Amino acid sequence: MLIRSLSLFLSLGLLGIGAAAQGVLLGADDSRILYDKSWTASTVNSKLKNSINGSIYFFYGGTDLTVHYAPPKDGNMHLWLDGTQYLDLKLAATTAPQSSVDPSLKATIFRLPLGSHQIHIAGSSSSKSDPIVFGGLNANLEDGAAESMNFGVPSGHNIEIIDNTAFNYSSGWEVAAEAPFSHNSTLMRTRTKGAWVSYTFQKPYRQFVTYGTHGEHSVVQAVYPYHSGQVQSSVGSLYSPVNDTLVQTVISSNRDWGTPGTSVNFTLEEGTMAIDFIAVMYDEPSKPANNTAKIVAPIVVVGMVLLATVIYFFVRRSRNLQAAEKRESTQTPYFFQGLSKSR
Repeated sequence: MLIRSLSLFLSLGLLGIGAAAQGVLLGADDSRILYDKSWTASTVNSKLKNSINGSIYFFYGGTDLTVHYAPPKDGNMHLWLDGTQYLDLKLAATTAPQSSVDPSLKATIFRLPLGSHQIHIAGSSSSKSDPIVFGGLNANLEDGAAESMNFGVPSGHNIEIIDNTAFNYSSGWEVAAEAPFSHNSTLMRTRTKGAWVSYTFQKPYRQFVTYGTHGEHSVVQAVYPYHSGQVQSSVGSLYSPVNDTLVQTVISSNRDWGTPGTSVNFTLEEGTMAIDFIAVMYDEPSKPANNTAKIVAPIVVVGMVLLATVIYFFVRRSRNLQAAEKRESTQTPYFFQGLSKSR
């Protein structure tokens, strides 16, 4: 896990540390930043928020991102990117410049690949007098959100979010009511070995993505529909494990071109698992047939043929008349020679 995190850290990079912050400042009270219930307004500066064991979510489709914060002296603070622990914010604060939001904060700047990302900031402190402090984010909102399917609730044409309340569950599941960022606050969680959940698709689809979580040592058997009724099965971790508080992360993705009546099933063999929702992508709707054009087109063709025929015969008749007149003009008419010639 450490090697994976370090590799991700190096590949994406803190390329912007020390650079000038770019983009729009989203203050701590911005509605696009989601908080759990542990956060309160700072008594020192009302524009800041404090927490002892808090989480922040921000769904982002840009590149450069700046976090304004102060980590606890006796505790930890991390940033998770797309379900994987990405940055130790407490360690980064030791070299980060002073924040423009408040002199007591640090401004850690880093660069992301353009795409739809789930930013999760979480930390804990051992004392209320030493809280996590958050002052907002600088974001490049002009980059726009990527159309690619990734983490967080996706957006786009012909994508349907099917909440987990529509799934079929075995016994052993419970509602994770304390999960503050789950879709419709209906996250279902289980620690029961052999517990399963399934969903049957009601109409043809192109692809589906399942969102939820599973623990680091969890083993999940997944049975997917595959090409018109066949199934494919896999046992093991579906994706990189994430911490139990993280939701709206991809745990499986399947491009199936499925038909109505096919199902997906997950069975927990070991550890923990939670299910949040399924995002289903459908084909673009076909354009309605232009019946008027289909009717008009043959009429136009027939009309053009008739018109061409009329023109052809008119031109031919005109030429024949012109030729006859020319012949008559070059010959002496018989009746001008007198009727006596025949005698």
